Amino acid sequence: MANPFGAQYFDGRTAASHQVRVRFSASGLLIEHDSANTILQWPFSGLTAIERPQEGHPLRLSHSSEKSARLIVPPGPAQTYILNRAPQLKASPVLRRALRFAGFAVGSLACVVIIGYAILNLAPQLLSDQLPLSWRERLADQTERSLLKDTKRCHNPAGKQALSRLASRVAAAADEPVEFSLRVYDMPIINAFAMPAGRVVMTGALIRQADSPEELAGVLAHELGHVEHRHPEAQLVRVVGIQLVLSIATGGGGGDQLGSLAGIFAILRYTRSAEEQADDYALELMERGDIDPKGLRQFFEKLSKKSGEGASKTLDGLTDMLSTHPLSRERVEYFKPMAPGQARPVVSAAEWQAIKRICS
Repeated sequence: MANPFGAQYFDGRTAASHQVRVRFSASGLLIEHDSANTILQWPFSGLTAIERPQEGHPLRLSHSSEKSARLIVPPGPAQTYILNRAPQLKASPVLRRALRFAGFAVGSLACVVIIGYAILNLAPQLLSDQLPLSWRERLADQTERSLLKDTKRCHNPAGKQALSRLASRVAAAADEPVEFSLRVYDMPIINAFAMPAGRVVMTGALIRQADSPEELAGVLAHELGHVEHRHPEAQLVRVVGIQLVLSIATGGGGGDQLGSLAGIFAILRYTRSAEEQADDYALELMERGDIDPKGLRQFFEKLSKKSGEGASKTLDGLTDMLSTHPLSRERVEYFKPMAPGQARPVVSAAEWQAIKRICS
């Protein structure tokens, strides 16, 4: 093909046009500008068409390196060669703008998703540490009403006193005092869970299923780990949403909405990292308090075996402990027995029997 060829060039700074000679290089156009005694290099990859190319009409080009400049290429072999070397010129300018907009939109959506993911995973924990006690108490009241409704609370005096002794023994090993309250509800499911404001709930079925005070002490120590790290508050913020939390805390209509949420069960499910934090806290408490972690290990092993029987019961959306505290073999193995003679009894045999009858 002919090389060089003549073309018309506008620098974009003035309205004057310049006659130039254009030569081809391996990668693009070399524009020789006599009046300025310069050679401009426009690689093929950076060429854009001002108007959609039409056969028999001049080709109006710009370049990413000089967006305001224009090069008018007359019809002929040179124009055909340029179009073959720069296929992006054949796309409609409208389509190019649409593609650029689509790319921008996709990028913006990705940023929103990333920011949203960070907020949902980081903000709830940060916000939970800032909630006033009165707010957390209100959240606990609403959560307890939603989950437990008309379930009978166990009030056997001897059992309550003995369970209080066990709880004090577990909490006494903490570095800082743990502010919590322990409640037992006569529910036919095996579960224990922490709620906002340090409320810990155990079910009568869980207490009846435990074979030793060490098992019960280990379960309580794990739930105190959730209390210490404010996991219930963080999970409530994460599941229900900040706006609903504000509505509940300020006495708005959010309470009714919380009670009707199908996802209320998700409040009891913590992230993997939260479960690991609670496990670490439980193990530290038991080791400091000379309570054998073997009890919690045996309880989890027993619970895991029972889950294979397919006899799990449900009550108002609240399911068994394995559903809210998913286990793995690694978690069970984490709680290793103490050396012989190191552990001390948690409560007396008589107190343990009283605890077992707490829902009588």
